[in-house]
This record gives sequence, structure tokens and C-alpha cells, in this order.
Amino acid sequence: MTIHTLNLKDGSAVEVEAPRGTPIEELIRLANQQMGFTPLAPGARPESTRERDELIAQRLAEARKRAPLPEPEEEDDGTALGRGLSRGVDIMQQAYGSALEGLGFEELGGDIVARNEAELRDTERQVESFRDIEGLGTLGTYMGEVAGESAPQMGATGIGAAIKQQLLNQGNDIVVIDLKDGDYLADLGDPAARKTVIEQVKADHPSIDGLITCAGVASQFPNPAKILQINYFGTVEIIEGLSDNIVSGGRVVAISSNSAPMSTRPDLIDAMLGGDENAVVSMASDLHGHECYASSKGAVARYMRRKAPEFARQGVTFNAVAPGYIQTPMTKAVEESEEYGELIKAFMDSIPIGRPGQADDVANVVLFLLSPQGSYVAGTTIFIDGAHDAMMRPDTNL
Repeated sequence: MTIHTLNLKDGSAVEVEAPRGTPIEELIRLANQQMGFTPLAPGARPESTRERDELIAQRLAEARKRAPLPEPEEEDDGTALGRGLSRGVDIMQQAYGSALEGLGFEELGGDIVARNEAELRDTERQVESFRDIEGLGTLGTYMGEVAGESAPQMGATGIGAAIKQQLLNQGNDIVVIDLKDGDYLADLGDPAARKTVIEQVKADHPSIDGLITCAGVASQFPNPAKILQINYFGTVEIIEGLSDNIVSGGRVVAISSNSAPMSTRPDLIDAMLGGDENAVVSMASDLHGHECYASSKGAVARYMRRKAPEFARQGVTFNAVAPGYIQTPMTKAVEESEEYGELIKAFMDSIPIGRPGQADDVANVVLFLLSPQGSYVAGTTIFIDGAHDAMMRPDTNL
């Protein structure tokens, strides 16, 4: 028998005794049982809606004890609101995700990841539920990149998928790089995998009209260092590696976030921009996922600003978009939950435009940037968040 240590997102851990090589699903079931959660057999679903609701309520109660909502920060009203709501949503998604684990809704979130020797990488590939996907990306004769860590069922409803569909509707040729369901398979959080796929794409597609970097994971991802590697280095190295193949008149669009200004670690952003991936990984060891997410997206926006003039001189426009709250199947489920629905409602009510965003809201802007009408827009980050950032930072010019 082997002692398997499973880390919870709140920083605590559970030790489970099981034979070496026990599947992650069984380890999660045993851990849930050990923590007092009512377990279900792998893949089983509750027999009734009432049974499901009772199980979710039980697990949410336990999750809330582990991850209470944060106290408001002592800052100006706008910044405190933004940080408080964003952190609250982060904690809420973690808690609700763990409550759903094993109830037939694994795609909505997760709470446990095994970290036992060589099983870690296999587990990260298996537990798709940790990926709060921004969407499948595209790379193609006319547009595109790629999301490196996406679960197919989530990517099908994400930002990248909406962009991809709109491009396909226009008759463009699309090539996808993805962890599983792409024309090229690669984990963009792995430096060696990035290098390999870049060489393959460069050889196969000598003329690229556009590149959209949608690769990304959110703050709930269990490995903070991977957030930085996927979101920043996965974006930048794909752009740098394929830049010579982008034709004059081409387009590059990166996906940042309106969470980017919430970073409180300028040193981390500087380290990413400095390009030392090993140093950045070391810095992440004592950071929360939310900080890594905000900093990675801030670094992407800064990189775009630094790179855009060089691209412009080559006849290529480079911009970024910064989405705010975008509804997905995961957020929709949480919006309707009894425990956290009020928090999400308050968050959505704080959006000045009066509604949450949809994936097509982002895709519409990206398609404009890719179009001839967007040919003079270069070096800018466009916030697509219903004036949320403007409300939180009213005196900031950019």
C-alpha cells in the first residue's frame, strides 16, 4: 500500500492509503469519504434531484468552512469592490467545484489533485475539471492560435470556440493546437512541447494570416506556476516562434483579462517579461492562483505593448482584448446555486452595462481587429467588460 497525498485548494492536504497506481477517480472518492463527503461510485449520478441537492448542500457547507469569503480590503472604494468581488468569485468557484465533484458534473470544477511522485502529470491531464477554459483557440491560414490546456466540453462553449466558429462562418481555414482535440497536440505549459509544436507549425504553414492566442487557465488551476507558464509563456513563445510566418497585413490578437490591473506583484510581471521561465516558476511557489492569473494576464498586455511597434513596421497589427465576466456553463451553474448565487448576482449587478458578457461579445471584437476595418488599430488593449474596469479605476487613462 502507498500513502497518497492529495492537496486541497485551500492549502490543506488529505492522506489516502491505497495501492500504487490507484486511478485518480478512486483516490478522490476515498478522500471525499475520509472527509465526510457522501461518496458515489465513479461516473455515477444521484438517483434524484433532491439527493443531488442534499449532497451539494453538504459539500458546500464543508467547503465554506475551509474557504470563508474574504474581508474587504482597505483601499479606495472602486478598487476594493473589484478585488473583493473577484477574490470572492475565485473562492466561490473553488468551493462549488468541490461540492460538485463526483456528482456527474465534473466539468464544472474540482477540488483535489493527486501529487504523488510521477502521478502528478498524469493527474493534471486526467482531471479536466480544473481547467476554467477560455476556449479552444485557432491557428490558420487566416487566423488563429490555440489553447494548450482545454477540455473539449468546456472549449466548445468558451471564448476561443466562439472566435473559431465566427471565422469558420466567414469561410476561413482554421488550424487548432490543443492538448487533446487539435490539428496539433501540445501542452503549452511545457517548454519542450511548445518548441516542438512551433517547429511543426512553422514547417507546415509557411504563410499565416493571423494568430489568436487563447491558451489560458484561470486562478483555480491547482498549480500556480503552471498558470504563469500556460498563460504567459505559452502565449509569448507561440507568437515569437511563428512571427516570421505571419504575412504582411496579418493580425495578432492576444487574450488578456480585466483582472490584469489587479496584480499586486510588479516584480512577477517584470520577471515574466524578462523571459526567465525557471525564475518565474520559483517565484510562484508561495503565490495564490489569483495573483498568478492577474499577473500573467498583465504581463501579456505589457508584452503586446512592447512588441506591437515592431510588428507594425512589418505590416502586422498586434492588439489584446481584456474580457471581464463572461458566462460559461460553470459560471451559470454557480449563478443558480443557493449558497453562492447572491455573491454572483452582486458581482453581475455591479457591471455598469447591466448584464454579464457572452463569448460572442469577445469574438465580435476580435473579428473586428482581424478585419480590414481594424487595420489601423495596433498596440492597444480593448476592455470587453461592460465598463467594469472603468468603474473600478475611473481615474486611469489606459
